[in-house]
Amino acid sequence: MKLFLVFALIFLCQCSPATEHAATYIMHSSGLYLAKGNNNVAVLSSAEAERAEVKPFLFDTQEGGSYNIALQQDSNVLYLGLGTKDGWTTFFLHKKADKYTQYVIEETGGKYVKLRNLQTGKYLGTDANHQNATVYSDKSGTEENHLWMLTDKLEKRPQIDTLSYMMKAGG
Repeated sequence: MKLFLVFALIFLCQCSPATEHAATYIMHSSGLYLAKGNNNVAVLSSAEAERAEVKPFLFDTQEGGSYNIALQQDSNVLYLGLGTKDGWTTFFLHKKADKYTQYVIEETGGKYVKLRNLQTGKYLGTDANHQNATVYSDKSGTEENHLWMLTDKLEKRPQIDTLSYMMKAGG
């Protein structure tokens, strides 16, 4: 029983929603990570990619329990959020922009979470599971591509840890 409790505590520490100012990587259900691509567009990237930078994020708690998800970029801080171009493409913005850069972390009952943008009321997700796939903030939250795992570890080659595997294993 004690051994089970220790493993349960380790799991909760690694996979629970990020706390204020905790450095956290955001892993997509595909095993790729949320990263900044060309022109500050949010993309999926492997930890080994040359072009996109996979770095830890800081989650700053806002009033009402939402978060600004920040990326330290040299001496600047960039905020994950919607640009004004189309209302769904997600960028790394130079300034906080009210609801455009605020996300709510919603538990799924497993180790994955959904990130709901306050401006759109929709979820962070992708249309694909490959390197450099664009990340959007207009998803329904009902598909695998709309799920994320918050972790304090960056794995160069994640073990079989995709959502499909977790669903089969009951996780």
